[in-house]
Amino acid sequence: MTSRPVTALNDSTDHASDGRSTNWTQHKRLYQPEQLTQLLVEGVPAAKRADIRYTSVDEGACESLLPLTLASSNQFGTHQATVVALAGDYTGGAALGTVLFGAPLLGFHLVHGTDSACLWLAKFEIEYHRPSSDDLFVRASVPEAAHEGIRERFWKGAPSLIPIGVRFYCPQGELVAEGQFVYYLRHSGHMAPSSPEKKGGVMWHHMLKASARLIANVRGRESGRELPLYEDSYSREAAGKHGEILGQRFLAVLPQLQDMVAARTRALDDQMLAAMDAGVRQVVVVGAGLDFRPFRMAQTHPGVRYFELDLPIMLAERERVMARMTLPEVDRVGIPINLLFESPLTLLRGRSDFDTGAPVFVSFEGCSMYFEDGDAERILAGLAALLGGHSDSRLWLDLVSERVARGEAENAAERAFLDGMAKLGEPFVYGTDDASALFAGFGLRVLDETRSDCFRPQPEDGVFAQYRFALVGPERER
Repeated sequence: MTSRPVTALNDSTDHASDGRSTNWTQHKRLYQPEQLTQLLVEGVPAAKRADIRYTSVDEGACESLLPLTLASSNQFGTHQATVVALAGDYTGGAALGTVLFGAPLLGFHLVHGTDSACLWLAKFEIEYHRPSSDDLFVRASVPEAAHEGIRERFWKGAPSLIPIGVRFYCPQGELVAEGQFVYYLRHSGHMAPSSPEKKGGVMWHHMLKASARLIANVRGRESGRELPLYEDSYSREAAGKHGEILGQRFLAVLPQLQDMVAARTRALDDQMLAAMDAGVRQVVVVGAGLDFRPFRMAQTHPGVRYFELDLPIMLAERERVMARMTLPEVDRVGIPINLLFESPLTLLRGRSDFDTGAPVFVSFEGCSMYFEDGDAERILAGLAALLGGHSDSRLWLDLVSERVARGEAENAAERAFLDGMAKLGEPFVYGTDDASALFAGFGLRVLDETRSDCFRPQPEDGVFAQYRFALVGPERER
């Protein structure tokens, strides 16, 4: 899929052939001080409380203001060191972001395409020359001689640790403190392991775990609602405090997410239970994350073997979380896989505990929309091959429309939803409008396809219509 530009950029002379901005004149649209301040206070509640605001931004340079307020000062009327560090962190990070022409900051700017920057503070040190008992101006700069090298390394996908000098001044111009903030930087498209042998870095692992905890929290919230679509006594506990915070943040920006996750959970539950009622005793959960279906279904449907496929780091996290919980006994088999490089059928076919001649139910929940076109369709073809032509085998998955994957909206509600996903760093990149044609190419047929408001009717604003659930099976009976 061709990367989409983040903003509407009209001057083709200022862009690479893929629409990426190539100079500061275009890139600075992402770095207007008022816009940056709004993004900061929306994303970091502590920054809002401290009233941190950006005052000026240029290529390789950024200034912010940390006012002296009750919220930011201690009992002596001087700035608390932690708040000073917070201001320094987001000022230095913004200064570094200004040199990454064409790449918004993931989780900060709106990200509609696949070109974005993963940026975290790795370490810092601050030397204080005097107490800060007045407004504090925070100034960060990236040496001009380093700009091109940073860009070149970034676009090649190489990870970097980049030191940024940050200085803190009082309104009279006196230097209050100075420090060095070191940032981890990498193109988001290169965070994932580049081969099945590689494990990926700590930041990639954090992002995976955060996503799993978020969905577990949102899924678990359903049990506390009036007339819940299902009961889940495990997911919210498994999500922990991190998942709780993420759930609050995402639902504040995307209120539709609760009903969407609840609907897909119930839809998949129903189809999986129907398959078990029909005699299926093998379930393949692709992208297992913190999915507790095996335990929720253990009492009513014993004797089912679950093959849980995910990246090695996520399978380890799954077992770590489950080890501290009280759970029923379930026949589970963890199988490490990187779907970009490995075939589920190849890994399962060589196992003595998987019967390739028996029917199987395959779930692929919350994954299809996050792969590039070619990768997504190759992965779907691989999942289709798992069904083996058995008339009782089934594949369940959720899909978004092509238009949503392109970041296109037809009304204000759709635009707000897509911008919310973009703001939270979760843009969709793959979608299809014709699941029947897609799976016909894999020798399968769509047996059922429903909108995501199938259990709870929603306003006809188009948002829920762009997210659907599909049940797929063999075209012919065996």
